[in-house]
Amino acid sequence: VNTRYIYSLSNTAAKCEFYCNSGYTWNGSGCAAVGPNLTADITPTVNGTLRQGNTVSFNGRVVNSGGIQIIDPPFSDNFTYCWGVGCSPATQIGSHITKSVPFAASATQNDTSANFTLSQSGTLRVQHCIDSQGAITESDETVADNCKIATFTVVVPPTGTITAAPNVIDGGQTSLITWSSSNAANCIVQNS
Repeated sequence: VNTRYIYSLSNTAAKCEFYCNSGYTWNGSGCAAVGPNLTADITPTVNGTLRQGNTVSFNGRVVNSGGIQIIDPPFSDNFTYCWGVGCSPATQIGSHITKSVPFAASATQNDTSANFTLSQSGTLRVQHCIDSQGAITESDETVADNCKIATFTVVVPPTGTITAAPNVIDGGQTSLITWSSSNAANCIVQNS
């Protein structure tokens, strides 16, 4: 049973302090049960090189920032993406990631997305959301608490052509080597 209030002074009109039993907190108007709160703890990071055509994966982390261990049910997280500046990530990367329970208060668990092929270049936004299917009743269900978004720049892979004239020479002879490229800073020519 929650204690609604106690008087700290004999003059009850002067001051009133409110106390809640263990497992409850004062919400401004009464004692409310303290629940788990799953929080997206970090902005997603990438494993791999952000180059068009490459396959990468993304990392995120969840923390149970509430005061209660989660025993049941299991919950799941996900990663979603979109292409473009300011877009809202909605296309899921792989399937939901089922988290293990029990999940202690203040504990963290890491998430890694399924492999993702970078099909184009440009701005890629990736969102990591915790309890994405709403299995856990949390003390803070806001998107700001449950999701984090990162913006990445995916570059076009370098291309180049190289020619030699003549393309076959004997020792002591010279050949003119020319090259052109896009998205490359230099060209290295090695003897074979």
